[in-house]
Amino acid sequence: MHKIIDNNFVKSLVDKLRHTGTEPAEFYRITTIISQILAYEALRNAEFSRASIPIWTGNSYEATIIDQRKLVILPILRAGIGMLDGVRHLLPAAQVQVLGMYRNEDTLKPIWYYNKLPESMHTLHAILIDPMLATGGSLCDAVRELKRRDSYQITVLSIVASPEGIKKLEAEAPEINIFVAALDEKLNENGYIIPGLGDAGDRIFNT
Repeated sequence: MHKIIDNNFVKSLVDKLRHTGTEPAEFYRITTIISQILAYEALRNAEFSRASIPIWTGNSYEATIIDQRKLVILPILRAGIGMLDGVRHLLPAAQVQVLGMYRNEDTLKPIWYYNKLPESMHTLHAILIDPMLATGGSLCDAVRELKRRDSYQITVLSIVASPEGIKKLEAEAPEINIFVAALDEKLNENGYIIPGLGDAGDRIFNT
């Protein structure tokens, strides 16, 4: 299942990212805001428990409790790090792991260079974050790895996605939830999203 965050405020933020004149510091700030919104939407139906807590009247109250220790935030290096602060702002008690992949520009396939995930993740809901869901290759590889380690739930957060990337990821794992701020038109012949944002990693990190 995929959901597009379809409101004018979010569209205006994404369009600021598209603007070639947006400086890296501002690009990062807006990325952080959008990441918070995506995380909020993804957690609307999060698992919860009830616990009795004291309140100001002196009575007890049945509170809604979400156990963040069951969540693991997984940015895909490098660009995913740009979304991490925004998601952690909402989930400060969640575990953080990272996955390192880069795209071979000839084959457009991902190449792994870092993976230190725990062998068993059966108690963890994995939240994969990557600003761009383009060909879907990196995220599909990441999802396969999480399923191999028995993560009981997987959610993907991306700022911009292509229809091709969404289709590939849903074919790979129809049970996962995908939240994106903008579904763009297509991929070009080089596997880049049109209209897209450019290279999100370069723009976030000023490289």
